[in-house]
Amino acid sequence: MTTDKFRKWDKANSTFMRVLILRNGIELTGYSKKIGMEEKRDKTDVLTNWIIRDFEQGYLNKNNTDPRITELNYSDWYHRKTSSDFELMFTLYYDTVEWHNIKYAENKKLVEFLNRFFYLSKKNATANTLRDQLYVVKRAERLDPLSVDKPRFLSLEDLNFYLNRLQNEDRFTADQLQHFYTSYKQKYFQP
Repeated sequence: MTTDKFRKWDKANSTFMRVLILRNGIELTGYSKKIGMEEKRDKTDVLTNWIIRDFEQGYLNKNNTDPRITELNYSDWYHRKTSSDFELMFTLYYDTVEWHNIKYAENKKLVEFLNRFFYLSKKNATANTLRDQLYVVKRAERLDPLSVDKPRFLSLEDLNFYLNRLQNEDRFTADQLQHFYTSYKQKYFQP
């Protein structure tokens, strides 16, 4: 039986293609799915989870110390346009994104993910931290969004970012959000 690690890329049926351009001139092309595997229904989740995996492997991690991973110049990310053609969406560097097509820059979920990804990366977050905070296992929330039972944020900036996201979602009243913010801050960020 073939393990997932050794399956070949499914070039014909992948939604996305990524090309890593390394400092030594080597280019590594990958696709968003492997033969015999399925992609998530939410294609933004497919893309963002792949970015996290590239970080975990060291390619998008500027602090990578694995000598087997060559430093990255940049990585180009493509979306399938037709059965045989991909269009360039954006280029990722260690600390920023360069958009090549405005329609992808208008994907609010993707933009929020990249902002959060770069914020955590600049704070020298570990691969485990990035995975815990950003990787999408399933869309259903695992706990109450206003729970203060467990610590979930590394800093007040993280808490503020989360609170802003909740405000934009329009699911909670201002009083509920203020109570959550005050309670969480008192419980985890008071000396």
